[in-house]
Amino acid sequence: MFSVKKIAESSSSSSVVESIPSEYVYRKNNSNEDSIILGDEEAQNTTIPIIDFFQLISSNTADRSKTIQQLGTACTDWGFFMLINHGVPETLREEVLRESERFYDLPDENRKQYEGGDIFAPIKCGTSFNVNVEKTFLWRDYLKCHVHPHFHAPSEPHGFRYTN
Repeated sequence: MFSVKKIAESSSSSSVVESIPSEYVYRKNNSNEDSIILGDEEAQNTTIPIIDFFQLISSNTADRSKTIQQLGTACTDWGFFMLINHGVPETLREEVLRESERFYDLPDENRKQYEGGDIFAPIKCGTSFNVNVEKTFLWRDYLKCHVHPHFHAPSEPHGFRYTN
């Protein structure tokens, strides 16, 4: 099985994925409606749900309740969301993303030591091969690093462990 990155790179010579392999397409209620693929017009009018962490911890119960409902909707309808006002500096987030990309740019053999094995390993990477109820692969490559109480980082790329 290919990683999502390899599928995206092999689907065309351009940087745009022209089609999603059928085993990654999830259909709502066994219909023909693809819930992952968005048409151009629909994609332009769609935004990722944004959850304001400050509102989640607000002393104003109405604001907090509304945000909790938004969080539930984001999880149910999208399966993910963007969290803002969490206190993590934007520069740190960008640096972690940059180093994560560099990790996936490494040759496969350099990442193998972190694949498979113990689910509780402090560093683990892979491509989701979990299959949901409808026998559809979940679309993700992941790099998991435990950061508390100690920061764990892969040995390569060398800059990753110095991200702080």
